[in-house]
Amino acid sequence: MKTFFNVHPGEVLKEYLEELNISAYQLSKSIGISQSYFSELFKKKKNVTARTSILLGKFFNLNDEYWLKIQNHYDVIEEKRKLKSKLKTVKPWREKKAA
Repeated sequence: MKTFFNVHPGEVLKEYLEELNISAYQLSKSIGISQSYFSELFKKKKNVTARTSILLGKFFNLNDEYWLKIQNHYDVIEEKRKLKSKLKTVKPWREKKAA
């Protein structure tokens, strides 16, 4: 199995804010989510929720699912890493052909 570089949505959001010169405080006040949530998100201790994705999407003029897709991709890659040895033992289902 390939090893993929995996980026948490908190890292992506932090880059957005830096590029646009917006503070986490300004963002939190604009969309009504606590600054501490973003601090935890940047540290990968929190995940993006549907609510957060919708609010961030509106703020950055992106679709509602943009941030959730980043979160989902991150989660899938992390689980694949954890399941690496287990996945080697799982054989794909093959239907028997009718005689």
